[in-house]
Amino acid sequence: MLAVHGIRVYLDGKPTNFDIRELVPEEIYRVYGAQSIRFLQYSGVKWLQFSRDFFDAPHYLNNWHRGGNYNYRGYRPPLAGVYNMVSDIYGDEKLIQFKNSIDDLGISENAFSLGSWVSVHKMGGAFDYTVKGLTAAKVREKIREHETEFMEAGLTTIESGEYAPTWNHGDNRPTGLNKLLIVSPAKTKSQ
Repeated sequence: MLAVHGIRVYLDGKPTNFDIRELVPEEIYRVYGAQSIRFLQYSGVKWLQFSRDFFDAPHYLNNWHRGGNYNYRGYRPPLAGVYNMVSDIYGDEKLIQFKNSIDDLGISENAFSLGSWVSVHKMGGAFDYTVKGLTAAKVREKIREHETEFMEAGLTTIESGEYAPTWNHGDNRPTGLNKLLIVSPAKTKSQ
């Protein structure tokens, strides 16, 4: 069970190392506050806390609440990636028309252009993060060395270093595989 007490996220009645604001964007927290937990999946928070415990080091996610630039490293609202969807389905001409039609909404363009329009971030099971004191490559190496433990905690997918050179991405999408899915820029592969 997931819960929030104050700003601390709880997993099965125990406090995690995460503040709810690290896991959801500012616009969601502004509206829902502690109830923003409703946008996160239990298994997503479970593997993230497992990673925090495994590395015994802080994991850096959203930092908007401390004046930082990261706002979409956890849950992403439904409009995230809409530009990519419009471009993929209807082409660049329609994308330009779409962009022009939403200028008056006052929503950051980043909210529309960020990531895939079918991202696991939108389902509350994906997180982009860095680990204090470790390179992204070292984190991926350790995850791969301890693949079974991470998968038992709910992690099913990571991004390759080619795609995420300075950060780590992990998620809990159903893959049907007995090993981690490694997502690369133009393809996905099981390694």
